[in-house]
Amino acid sequence: MTINAFSHNIPEKTFAKLNRDGEYTRLAVSPGIINKHYTPAQFQTIAEVVGVSGAIKYSASYSMLLSIPTIELTTAKRKLEKAGLYIAKQGQIVAMKACDFCDGDKMEAAQITEELYQQLEGLEVPSRIRINMNGCASACYNAVYDDIGIVYQKDSFDVYLGAVPMGKMHKQGSYL
Repeated sequence: MTINAFSHNIPEKTFAKLNRDGEYTRLAVSPGIINKHYTPAQFQTIAEVVGVSGAIKYSASYSMLLSIPTIELTTAKRKLEKAGLYIAKQGQIVAMKACDFCDGDKMEAAQITEELYQQLEGLEVPSRIRINMNGCASACYNAVYDDIGIVYQKDSFDVYLGAVPMGKMHKQGSYL
């Protein structure tokens, strides 16, 4: 049996469709900034807060986008946080993401990543700024394609600025 992965895989429920009347709110959740491993209990909590009427989508920023009924927002956030899930802040802020430091095998840059996160995440700015921290020269989480890309290199960091991540004018950030 062949399944067409395109024409038979178009979602009926998207945030735009669900939010036509403002009845749904979108939340971006993940197990953490570095941790990319969900537990079965976390997936169960996600399914419960979304319910049969909402929607779930995986995002390019390593989080799940949840469309949940707006009237249940406070309860949903409480349940998600109790399950150990991080809820990303939204708006014109500094938003940070990081690689998984080779599933914790290469943690040399983790402390500095956490310090940057504590100082910058959620800081209000005129336009959203995306900072991406990678823990080794492989840069497999594509730090060079975010507004500010930071790549750890044995005892130092390479910093990249000014990426254009999409479109015909796309380019990686310039190395400083």
